[in-house]
Amino acid sequence: MSLNEADTCRVLVTPRWRAAGWEDQPHLIAEQQTFTDGRVDIAAGKTRRGERKRVD
Repeated sequence: MSLNEADTCRVLVTPRWRAAGWEDQPHLIAEQQTFTDGRVDIAAGKTRRGERKRVD
């Protein structure tokens, strides 16, 4: 079975956190979130968005 990072977390890690009680207050389990839209690059009068930044 070949899983990407998000699938690995969803299938293998998150169920173990829940079993250990990490979903109860004050803890919160959330999937990766983006916190920027990405840097705006301007070259030759054209704009382009860079990669979005994520937090685990």
